[in-house]
Amino acid sequence: MVHYQHPLEWCRLILDEESTVPSAGKTGTISILFSMEKVFEDYVAAKLRQALPGYWVRVQSAGEYLAKHNGGNIFAMRPDIMVEDKKRNRICIADTKWKLLNQRDRENKYGISQGDMYQLFAYARKYDCKQVLLIYPHRDGYFDKALQQFDFEDGYCLDVVPFNVLENDDPCSPITDLLNKSTGVACDTK
Repeated sequence: MVHYQHPLEWCRLILDEESTVPSAGKTGTISILFSMEKVFEDYVAAKLRQALPGYWVRVQSAGEYLAKHNGGNIFAMRPDIMVEDKKRNRICIADTKWKLLNQRDRENKYGISQGDMYQLFAYARKYDCKQVLLIYPHRDGYFDKALQQFDFEDGYCLDVVPFNVLENDDPCSPITDLLNKSTGVACDTK
């Protein structure tokens, strides 16, 4: 019956309305850890599905490969979020990052890693999407508005937008605003 020890401790905590904060005592429990990167990605995708009923919002959807090797495809490309317009067959590639940005720190590139920029440029080129998104958590006073657009070569561009996980009304507004612009994030597929 030793294998029931941990579940019994959890049941006691729940039934006795206790919490799992670190403190002194004899009760031991196992920890539950979540990948905040994955939680953030799934939350943004779920909110986008609600905010964009005329679009398909897919998470980690494979379809393109970075290279060919020995006659086959290799290195699958899996954008965090792909948005497709059901009416116009349009596409938007977005990548979520659970990192803190500082919109005032241009000297340090706002905290955006060069690898993230390369990743989004590769998505833009491979999926032939003229405009792609990087989505970071909103931070009052540090990252609370979209950065000025980054321009890649050949007309490709990147928008870096905040997503406020604490906003109940419309956390997707920075993204949907871009989608609704005349130049919009939604760009033609091949």
